[in-house]
Amino acid sequence: MKKILFSFLLFFLVVGLALWLFDHSLQSKLSLAPCAFCDQRVIERQKFYEDDLVLALYDYKPICPGHCVIIPKRHVARLEDLSEEETCAIFHVIQRTQKAVAKAFFKENYFILQKNGASAGQTVAHVHFHFVPRQEEEKSLLAFLWHFCLHPIKKPLSAAEIDVERNKMKENF
Repeated sequence: MKKILFSFLLFFLVVGLALWLFDHSLQSKLSLAPCAFCDQRVIERQKFYEDDLVLALYDYKPICPGHCVIIPKRHVARLEDLSEEETCAIFHVIQRTQKAVAKAFFKENYFILQKNGASAGQTVAHVHFHFVPRQEEEKSLLAFLWHFCLHPIKKPLSAAEIDVERNKMKENF
């Protein structure tokens, strides 16, 4: 049993390190890329909510069902550059997103991930909050970490699949 556990942990470390190295080798290239969150095609494909200050998008490669991204409409690279009004509006949308996810995906628990700067792992230079729901039954942190590690190489959802999930969120928002 110890050998299996050790092998499993070693595998996670190797995969995690490989993904981390891959991610960091792309960061300089990604910083030169146009902002995905300012691209109208991305917004129209993934958006389930919009107001004057904030957009809520369904993630195109969700870690799990209900994974959403909340962003300010204004292009702002870092959290500290948001206005007080934008910050309040974003957190209000996060609260509403939680209620919609609870209804649409039956998930009450969640975590929010937000990174600032390339060395923190930010790959899109536009402030964004990942809303990732979890279920009470999903207690296996190892299984979750596995999905999290594989996220960068995961195949994106098709347009039809995003539409289904996005419509669930719209109906429940």
